[in-house]
Amino acid sequence: MKHAVLLAPMAAGRHRRFRGDVMIYLTRLTSLIFAAFFVFSDGCKDLGEAESQASPSGTPGAIQTSYFYKAYSSDGSVAVSGRIDLGLSADSTLSGTWTLIATSDAKNIGPQVGSGRLAGNVHSARVFINLSPNIVDNNVFLNGTLGSNSMSGTWTWSTLIGPTASGKFEAIPMAVLT
Repeated sequence: MKHAVLLAPMAAGRHRRFRGDVMIYLTRLTSLIFAAFFVFSDGCKDLGEAESQASPSGTPGAIQTSYFYKAYSSDGSVAVSGRIDLGLSADSTLSGTWTLIATSDAKNIGPQVGSGRLAGNVHSARVFINLSPNIVDNNVFLNGTLGSNSMSGTWTWSTLIGPTASGKFEAIPMAVLT
């Protein structure tokens, strides 16, 4: 009996310590879940209020070019057309605006209809443009080649689950059309 009395306080101490560790773990887990929920729900909305106040076509001194844009659906028909205004900065970044309309039967083209700001970059005549740089889960990306009289490549509508639809695009400088 003497031994049982001596062991009881030690066992109770271990139990309290274990219970305290579990409570700390649960508190940390709850905080982590809350933080993940906050980041995920905040990332799904348009961050337009945090958008920079740069000019629509980029920074002063940038090379400005307006393009007539056409995006084609997977069957080769014109799905979207309109205007893209690009500013190319000295550091090879692109910024600008777009105003695009869908054809009457266009499906699965993503948010490349209406108007908005864009961002991207150019490296060795390869161009990458995000038509919705302030949105993280519903974007249209343009990935292609920039030439002296055209820009062409592939557009991809990407959502939270990944690439959802894609097709070809071409953009011709307005100066070439006139």
